[in-house]
Amino acid sequence: MQSSTLENFNDIAALSEAASLLTRFLEGIKCSVRSSVRAVEDDDHSQVEAQLSNLADQLSRMVSVFNLLYRDSKAVANGEQTGDHQLKQVQIHLLSVLKAIKSAQHSGDKPMLIDLLEYELQDNLTQWKIKAIPKLKNMIQSAQMG
Repeated sequence: MQSSTLENFNDIAALSEAASLLTRFLEGIKCSVRSSVRAVEDDDHSQVEAQLSNLADQLSRMVSVFNLLYRDSKAVANGEQTGDHQLKQVQIHLLSVLKAIKSAQHSGDKPMLIDLLEYELQDNLTQWKIKAIPKLKNMIQSAQMG
């Protein structure tokens, strides 16, 4: 029984550390968004393509890591699921923003692309920072106390 408690503590500590790293990764993504905006403003089409591809990869990794951490946190917290709807809304909004970015890029709508990157995507990333990641951290913290 004591070994199980120790393993649980180690799992919780690892989840907590990973959630903190996710916050830092999110800040790096915000820097990539700013670089993408600069490339669009400079009309550097090859750079825009590379920047947006890199940005999509980073966002995909962030969502994947978040989903894995969230799943594992729910398991450690005995399946607590409060707030799932809010988390799904943040993810759905991210997908709709990415779809609009891709459409604006393919149609060559530079003002729309800049607007989507500067405002819509940045706003969504802020929602991840103030809603999704804190929810994850709270779940982990609850598991530590319980």
